[in-house]
Amino acid sequence: MIDTAQEEAALWEQFRQGNQQVLAILFERFYERLVLYGYKLTTDKTMAEDCAQELFVDLLHKKQSPPVDFVRAYLFKSLRYKIIRASERLKTRQRHEQESEQQFLLQNLETDSSDPAAEARRQHLIQSVDSLSHRQREIIYLRFYQNLSYDEIAQVMDLNYQTSRNLLHKAIRSLREKMG
Repeated sequence: MIDTAQEEAALWEQFRQGNQQVLAILFERFYERLVLYGYKLTTDKTMAEDCAQELFVDLLHKKQSPPVDFVRAYLFKSLRYKIIRASERLKTRQRHEQESEQQFLLQNLETDSSDPAAEARRQHLIQSVDSLSHRQREIIYLRFYQNLSYDEIAQVMDLNYQTSRNLLHKAIRSLREKMG
């Protein structure tokens, strides 16, 4: 009986030689295990699934895959790097979104009561916020007036983390449209 590592190495070599059907075998063999490993790294199941799928898509589109003695280790290591890069991109995007959201609200709330134009902007912002849906007003209040994190907002509003981010993003976009 052929040892599993040798069988996997033979499959990998067939894939390297151009047999793309072998990638389907490797996908079936490793996908679930990769997702479980990815989930342990990120605790975001969607990210783990997306990164595992991207890994196989990238392999499919690579002109030449490297020779590998231990296929399982190569796939797990590749997934680990893919998740690290995806997490870094997500953190950067979140930081930029948060800065943009805060800047927008601060620009529109900062007012000198002796400045009629600033007071008019403030009143327009208040009217715009009032025209949002109840949930959008609630998330604006929790995020910017109570300074809750997205995780805290998700817990308070009984949402998942990503839904809370999406809802706030929609509310901000709606405010920007209304504010002109």
